[in-house]
Amino acid sequence: MNNPLLQTLLNDPTGGQIAAGIMMILVFSSVGLIAAAATAYIARRVFLGWYGRIYWAGMLIAIAALYMGFAAWFQASPEAWTTELIGIAVFVTVAAVGAFSAPSLALGYLMHGLWDVAHSLYGTTILGHVASDIPLGYDMFCLGYDLTAAAYLAWYPKAWDQPARFNPAFWRNPD
Repeated sequence: MNNPLLQTLLNDPTGGQIAAGIMMILVFSSVGLIAAAATAYIARRVFLGWYGRIYWAGMLIAIAALYMGFAAWFQASPEAWTTELIGIAVFVTVAAVGAFSAPSLALGYLMHGLWDVAHSLYGTTILGHVASDIPLGYDMFCLGYDLTAAAYLAWYPKAWDQPARFNPAFWRNPD
């Protein structure tokens, strides 16, 4: 495990380090929760009907693809690139299925949150596979985002059975 926050919290931390670590976890995950709630609010008004499924499937692909940027930024080994590309391929597949099924999309976001936490807990070796580093706090931000998105997708998609419409000026047209 090479996550500095977790290493500090597991290696005989002081009281201040524990408080700061808990605060960082709460702040990053709360920002992720707020970002997902804002995304859901806006997407629900802009992408009406089944366009919503397409939007959320595209978002899952986009957040999975961020790992290519992390691999490049942290100069990951070729083995890490392979692991990250396989992970991205899995999320693209889940997103493709999720474009037709809200429960699959919810499962995909839940899986992505667990992928982020695995990067944090296992560092650059996830279950024997070399992986890339991630920025400090990204795991908790993404976990907050992904769990909120998964809960929203498991709860709300009833409106996805309506005819599709794109409403980019939703604040002017409240319907």
